[in-house]
Amino acid sequence: MLHFLARRIAQSHNRREHLPSSDAARVVRSMTRARCAITDCQNPVDARRWCQKHYKRWRRHGHPEYAVPGTRRWTLAEIEDLHSPILWDAWHNLIRQYYVHEETRCWVWTGSKNADGYASFGCFGIPGLKGHVIMYRIFKGDFPGGLELDHLCRNRTCVNPDHLEPVTTRENILKGNGFGAINARKTHCPKGHPYAGDNLYLTKIGRRRCRTCMREERRHVAKPKNPKKTHCPATHT
Repeated sequence: MLHFLARRIAQSHNRREHLPSSDAARVVRSMTRARCAITDCQNPVDARRWCQKHYKRWRRHGHPEYAVPGTRRWTLAEIEDLHSPILWDAWHNLIRQYYVHEETRCWVWTGSKNADGYASFGCFGIPGLKGHVIMYRIFKGDFPGGLELDHLCRNRTCVNPDHLEPVTTRENILKGNGFGAINARKTHCPKGHPYAGDNLYLTKIGRRRCRTCMREERRHVAKPKNPKKTHCPATHT
């Protein structure tokens, strides 16, 4: 850098020109300023003993060594093992994006949501973290593998761990308001016959059918649509 500056000054004097004051000040300042505190970073210090690049990463993501998308990403285990105050301040600021509903006591998420309407955010290079899952792990610990969290309040934007319960996928579906859950809660067919006892018939794929309605359908199909006519429309033989 010194050789480069000396060569620029000599060339400017030979051409009877002067190095622009702004460029000269920038070059000299970059030579005299301290280096970034991040290992293997030779950029000059901008703020908080970091260069401009690492300082912006700290302001935006909560850590100066945030992994740029497409390179290294932090894992949840690494985040839980780190005890840096900067990391945990950023972590708690991210997850506390909710307000408490006075009547239902739901912690209603005010941040971004995924396509299914659940709380979602990214942190330290991990995209698509589910807010209700993170809240449950922080306040109540992890849940067994193969289970998923069911909202007892039926509010997908709620991240209150007291409103969450680990259940199987089948239980979660049957507790919901989808077509499968609505049909599973039915106890009678559309004509009022019960789905119980000898009147219940299960198909090969597990669907419930009413035997009374099935018998009526068979009698209707067996009845000829066009019986043999013995008289004309005027009742003549």
